[in-house]
Amino acid sequence: MSPQTDFERVYRTFLHGDLEQSQQEAEQHFQRLRNSDPEWAWRFKLLEAKSLLWRGMFAQALALLNSPTAPPNRKDSQIEILALEAAAFARLHKFPEAQKVLEQALPICQSSGEAACGDVLLADGVLAVQQGQMPTAKLSFEKCLQFARAHGDDFLRATALLNLGATALQEEHFDEAIDWTDAAYEESSHSGFGNTMSTSPGNRSWAY
Repeated sequence: MSPQTDFERVYRTFLHGDLEQSQQEAEQHFQRLRNSDPEWAWRFKLLEAKSLLWRGMFAQALALLNSPTAPPNRKDSQIEILALEAAAFARLHKFPEAQKVLEQALPICQSSGEAACGDVLLADGVLAVQQGQMPTAKLSFEKCLQFARAHGDDFLRATALLNLGATALQEEHFDEAIDWTDAAYEESSHSGFGNTMSTSPGNRSWAY
């Protein structure tokens, strides 16, 4: 079986919300490919880190991304590393570190259409939320939503919608929060995205 086929299968596991399984399988494929195909090994490593992030294991994700491995050559992978690091630092309230990483990533994305730039916009919004800057967060998540639509990334679109709902909830814009959250749930349930689908009903109930 090719690395791409394996990756698509493990990524579907991640999308469905089986995060521990996707983390473990990604790590196994990384170990298998780290010497024979470093670029594909890095893609599995990034998927492992993304699974850790969605599990709330932010410090572990950072440790994984900073483990001694030759950096990837693919620009998309390089951008994804920065996006994941920024999100993890933000969640750990290490704001200067998150900002420094984003300052590396955002200029690259201004002149690049790499798919990972959507995750950079998402991380920028997460940092703003963690700092209590809701108008800035909303702007970043709206840019992320536009990026997701332009690139046909359904999971990123569902995630951006969910975060827009959560941001509206923080601002006590409850009708708006329900609209964004309903849109996120519809996208998630249609595509089988377990990660975002499981969060939407709780946010909607809180808005009510």
